[in-house]
Amino acid sequence: MEKNLADKKYKEKGSGPLKKIWQILPVMVLLMTILIVVGLFFSIQEKKNQLDEEQAKALSAKKPHVNVIVLQAKKAAIKNSINLPGFIEPWEKLKMLSKIQGTVLEVLVKEGDSV
Repeated sequence: MEKNLADKKYKEKGSGPLKKIWQILPVMVLLMTILIVVGLFFSIQEKKNQLDEEQAKALSAKKPHVNVIVLQAKKAAIKNSINLPGFIEPWEKLKMLSKIQGTVLEVLVKEGDSV
């Protein structure tokens, strides 16, 4: 009977190790989560630095040296026109037809005249 009374008091007070574990458990889970996140952050940061170094080495190895000629700048006139050979073609071809049929009797302008 004394044992039962002691067990009841033990359970009623809530001072048992099980209750303490349940009180501490959320804090422990939170701390473990924070530690895992921080550890992953530093791991990812280290991997990123390694990749950046490898990429920089690869870029420096790929670029060949280029010979450069340096000249002094001089004042000179700028030409606004460029003469190039070529053909002029329209983007779209258009066939014009009149609404009525007829014959052209006389052409009063020459090719190249403004109208």
